Amino acid sequence: MQITCHKKIPLLTVLLSLQVLLCTRAYATSVMEVSLDEMLQNSELVFEGEVVDLKVHELGNGAIQTRVTFEVIDVIKGRVPQKRITLGFLGGTYGDRQTTVSEMRMPVLYERGIYFVEAPGRNQVHPLYGWSQGHFRVLRDEQDIDRVLAADGEPIAGIEQAAEIRSGKLSKGTARGLKLGHTGRLVDAVDKQEFKRQLRERLR
Repeated sequence: MQITCHKKIPLLTVLLSLQVLLCTRAYATSVMEVSLDEMLQNSELVFEGEVVDLKVHELGNGAIQTRVTFEVIDVIKGRVPQKRITLGFLGGTYGDRQTTVSEMRMPVLYERGIYFVEAPGRNQVHPLYGWSQGHFRVLRDEQDIDRVLAADGEPIAGIEQAAEIRSGKLSKGTARGLKLGHTGRLVDAVDKQEFKRQLRERLR
């Protein structure tokens, strides 16, 4: 490999940039759109929780994984043997190594939310069903009401009566069967308790 340096750019800077490039893995992904009912039916675990810890590890193949630990607040479907659960998400920075995955949106430290886990004991690129579609954030408004948002912050206004299981389309980040409120209006988002009540009702 031949490296040609511009006179104004030190050779050390070029070499360091090349090292970073060589230590970065990037994965392109396409995520199919799913429905809320499909997520409910096929997720082994659905729970409300809070992120209490993040740890980054290097996998045997050189890729990087971020392990997210949740304090379980409420179980909507399935069972958890302990009050905490750890899920692995492909991606992160470990020393001078980095793995990035397109369309990957990980929970952040101290985030509260509702999570649809496809298979808790299985090592996957993304453990949540439908990726961001199975990831809901919970924020408290000025009236101390916990409200439900999509992973990207869009307010979830409610749940529709029914939705086609499969559409064959690529995901836009929110599962079919969910109503969205106006962007930036937290008051449009459904109350967390009502959202969980409707989820349990659909499971019956």
